[in-house]
Amino acid sequence: MEPGALDYEYAPATEADRAEVRQALATYFYPEEPLTLAHRDGPFVTEDDMENALSFLAQGTTILARTAANGELVGVSIGGSSAHEISVPITTQKLTDIVAFLEMLDVRAYGFARSSSAYHVYALAVHPAHRAHSIGRRLMEEQIALVRARWPAFAAVTVETTGPGSGRLMRRIGMRETGRLSFADYRDAACDQVFLGAGENVGAQAEHTLEPGPVQLDALERSAGDHGGGTGSIKQQRNLAEVVRRAQATDFRCLFALQKQKRRH
Repeated sequence: MEPGALDYEYAPATEADRAEVRQALATYFYPEEPLTLAHRDGPFVTEDDMENALSFLAQGTTILARTAANGELVGVSIGGSSAHEISVPITTQKLTDIVAFLEMLDVRAYGFARSSSAYHVYALAVHPAHRAHSIGRRLMEEQIALVRARWPAFAAVTVETTGPGSGRLMRRIGMRETGRLSFADYRDAACDQVFLGAGENVGAQAEHTLEPGPVQLDALERSAGDHGGGTGSIKQQRNLAEVVRRAQATDFRCLFALQKQKRRH
């Protein structure tokens, strides 16, 4: 390791980490998560959304990145079976709309709602002071390794992103686009737009093995595309006008899948 470089450790979170994980999500995930920011009700995380994210702690599928020197929490990834996407009662219209929007993206990408045979990464976030250290890439690799070890029967690992930085990271580990869904495509019963701005969610899929073995990245790929902040980063918003302006500049949200290769006979 180069002089002055930081070293990081990665491990699954437990219920004992709940307060720290909540603080991390509130500080550098939801303040940069485009669907949360772009919803017409305002750029805040709802309690049902937060509690749903924390519910994955009980499954052992939340991976944390900490500094080796002092154990500071600097990165979080949350995954789990697609069959258990929502584990708490939905009590707000905002989370209802977010879930429905993502289901529409699934249908656009695959022609049907997400399969229960997939493992989904719901959140990927890196503390702003620790970005550009490949933490986001490593958190994704840890999620993939977790699936290989515990649930080898899963057919794919999927993740959604909004924004070019996180999209580049997913493509660098072998994923390809499968579909797009614009914010403008999700409307309420009165045909009014719910997510403000002109952003798009993009679905993508990878023809990449889930068999044991590392995800291969070259040196350039290991240093790029790691800006964290939700599964697609834009800077923290101060008011609704800023949310709209940035949503218009966010070109896409991606649904990626890392798919198990079929064995040849």
